[in-house]
Amino acid sequence: MLLLRILGLLLQPAPPEPIGLKVNVGGLTVRVMPGSEREQGRWHLLVAEVPLKYRPKRTADGQVVVPDRERIAARRPLENIANLLSLGYGSGRTLSSPNPYVAFKPETGEEADWLSESTGVHGGLEVSLTQVVKHQMPLKAEVVEELSDRFDGVALLSEALSAERSTSRFLDLIRLFERAFKVGPSKLADPLTTFLAPRFGYSSEEVDHWLTTLRGSVAHADQRNVFLLQADVRPYVPRVEQAAWDVLMNKKRWRSPDSARRPLWSPDGGSVDPAGQMVVEVDASVPMQSQISDRWDEFPLDLGGRISVPDDWWPRPPATMKSPAIQVEVVEAERWSQWPGDQED
Repeated sequence: MLLLRILGLLLQPAPPEPIGLKVNVGGLTVRVMPGSEREQGRWHLLVAEVPLKYRPKRTADGQVVVPDRERIAARRPLENIANLLSLGYGSGRTLSSPNPYVAFKPETGEEADWLSESTGVHGGLEVSLTQVVKHQMPLKAEVVEELSDRFDGVALLSEALSAERSTSRFLDLIRLFERAFKVGPSKLADPLTTFLAPRFGYSSEEVDHWLTTLRGSVAHADQRNVFLLQADVRPYVPRVEQAAWDVLMNKKRWRSPDSARRPLWSPDGGSVDPAGQMVVEVDASVPMQSQISDRWDEFPLDLGGRISVPDDWWPRPPATMKSPAIQVEVVEAERWSQWPGDQED
C-alpha cells in the first residue's frame, strides 16, 4: 500500500506548456501531474508515493490513521522537485495543500478490500485555522514623534510585513529584536523574554526556540545537517510578529540591552499562548485575518485546488474539508488596564 502526500505547485511565470513527469527522489516516486492555468501562473499537482511497510492502523470506528513517519518523509522530495522545476523554468514557486492533500493507493486486491471496508481517513481533511490580529500603529503626531529615535526598527518591521515568504519575514523580525536590544541572538533571549508584555504569555522556552533552534537553521546552511524552509517556520511567524510590534512601540530605550518599557501602544487583542488562543477586549474593533493550512500546519490550503481523484486512489470521493472552531475570549476593558507592562518603568 502507498501513502500519497499531495501538494499543489504554482509556477510564476507559467512554463510554456504543462509539465508531466515521474522521477525517483530519495527512494520515493514523485509524480508531476499537469494541472491548470491560473491568472498568477500555471498550477501543477505533485504527488509523493510512500510505500508502507505495514498496513496502517485503523481506529475502532474504522478510520485509517495517516502514519506520521512516512508522511514526514514525503515532504522533502516534494519540495526538492518543486525547487528543481522552479530553477528549470526560471519561475518562482508557491506550494500549497489542495483537496485532497493526503490519500492511500492499494497495490493488491486484499489492500483494496481492506480500504473499502474502512470508513475514511482519521481526521478526514481537517484544516488548521489560525486567527491572527493584524496589529496597526495609531497614525498620530505624538506616536510618530515617539518613534523618531527608531526609524531603523520601523524599517525592519515594514520589511517584514512586505515579505511574501515566511522565512524572510521571520529573519527581518529577528533582526528587529537584535537592533532594539543591541545584542546578538545568543544574548537576546533573557532581555527579550523579560521585556515582552505579560498578557501575551511568552515563555523563556518559546523565545529561546525562536532564537536558537529556528533562527540559525533559517539563516544558515553551512555546517548544520538540517536547515529550515518556509513550511518549517510559518507556524511561528504570527507570535514573533506580535512580539516585534511590542518591542518597536514599547521599548523605552532603543538600542539598549535593558528591558525597560513605556506605555505607548496597547493593542485591544492578540494571541496569548503558542497554541493560538485569542483574547480581545469587549466592544473593541480588532482587525483579524485567518490563516488556513493543512491539518499539520505545513502548507497553506489552496481553496481553489480541488482535484479529480483517480480511480485507484482512496477514499473516493475525498472527504469534505472541515476546520475546528476558533476560540476567542472576550474580556472587559478593566482586565487590560491592569496589565503590568502598561506601566512606565
